[in-house]
Amino acid sequence: MHKSVKSSLLLGLLTMMLSAGLGLRWGQQQPMLNVGCSGQRVQELPEQDGAERWLFYRYNLALNPNGRGSFRLVAQLRDADGEPLGQMHRHTSLSHKLQDELLLLTVEHSGKSENDNLDSKQLPMVSLALLQEDAVLSYRVRRLSANQYLLDNGVGIQQICQSVTPAQPQAGLSHWLSELLPAANTGADE
Repeated sequence: MHKSVKSSLLLGLLTMMLSAGLGLRWGQQQPMLNVGCSGQRVQELPEQDGAERWLFYRYNLALNPNGRGSFRLVAQLRDADGEPLGQMHRHTSLSHKLQDELLLLTVEHSGKSENDNLDSKQLPMVSLALLQEDAVLSYRVRRLSANQYLLDNGVGIQQICQSVTPAQPQAGLSHWLSELLPAANTGADE
């Protein structure tokens, strides 16, 4: 074979191999998160008709390694004396992907229970974006340890999430609903 043909074939073969290798490297998806975040918080809301109001809530965010996830929220609005003014029971199904240090969440479905009697007008200063269908949200992700991640929404709310393994099943919605609902039904404080 002629020397220039050999070098052209060798160069072509080398270029194809490098292109394929780089394509595989760049085309690789980053590992999906398999984490759970849950907690409870209390937030003072602006006064309404001169009365103090507080929002007590529990939440659970579960992100599965298949790119699917869910978010659940149980909340109760109370007056300054602890009397219930309304409650919220919401859930969303979502998809997620990790791009470098950015977690992208897309809300695919959002729903609420029949007992849910709060709307966003009653909750000024409370972000309900994670409960809105078709919302796309981003969070910075930082690994804190082998099984802990810090999610940061960029506006002052950070959440520590734990890696989920089969030996660590997450507490289901019924577990923390049972803790909040007796207080909601009786009007007793938590």
